[in-house]
Amino acid sequence: MIDRIKKHELQMREAEDLLRGGDSSTEAVGRLRILTQELAAYYASDEWKRDFAADEGGLLPDDLKRGVLSEDGLYNLLEKSREFQVEALLKMPYWVIDFLPKQVPMDSPGQFFAVEKYFLKEERLAEIKQKHVNVILKLNCYRQIVLDGETEVNPSPEHVAEEVRKRYLYIFVDGAMILSEPDDTHMTVFNPDENLLKLIQPIAASEGLFVWKPPAQASAAETEVKRNGRGE
Repeated sequence: MIDRIKKHELQMREAEDLLRGGDSSTEAVGRLRILTQELAAYYASDEWKRDFAADEGGLLPDDLKRGVLSEDGLYNLLEKSREFQVEALLKMPYWVIDFLPKQVPMDSPGQFFAVEKYFLKEERLAEIKQKHVNVILKLNCYRQIVLDGETEVNPSPEHVAEEVRKRYLYIFVDGAMILSEPDDTHMTVFNPDENLLKLIQPIAASEGLFVWKPPAQASAAETEVKRNGRGE
């Protein structure tokens, strides 16, 4: 028990240092993700409950550092870490998973918005969202996933499907993040490494979808490409 508390206490301190440092590099964000994933799993476990009860019962040494057993402290750290990771990943390069093979130019003679409106109708959108669910679940066969705001690694397929259809959702996959919206025809993948991208592409193709990178990348805070269409 003591060794376990010491281990997670060190993880918590390292995560706090990373957050204070504000380093949003891929390496720092990846390390923060690993630390907080382990801390979240510990926080949700029976081990944390037993360690907390031992602390409350006065069974731990007085000189043992145990900030990790502070319920509010650990919860707040995980929330700050989640927000930091999301903000950092939203500024990184992204790819689009779409029913179209590439971005539609502004001077296109076609009628992108009319076509998109057609696909946004309830029955057709439901078909596309099922394809998005299928992509995520197929990807989950190869890589671990964690849903935004949750601590469980690899939640049930049924839960993943429900959340994708229900809410604006960030899905963490290794050092990358997938953004899914219940009322949109595409998903966005932030910061995928080469191996993850090579895995996502054939999975998307198996559902009749395409993966492409917008020619002009801007931060998510500055672009509407992920939220209100994909026209240049």
